Amino acid sequence: MEVFRKIYDATEDQIVLNTALTLIEYEDDEKYRKKYLGVWKDVLETART
Repeated sequence: MEVFRKIYDATEDQIVLNTALTLIEYEDDEKYRKKYLGVWKDVLETART
């Protein structure tokens, strides 16, 4: 997920963000899902406001 975040930071491409979030949704392990969402926390908070 860190690689997706670096690509997103460089390009701000919404497709990269959407792909990463879709992959996180498919993660079965709750521990890793939370870890991966943490990488995107600030982007998701900004999108809510």
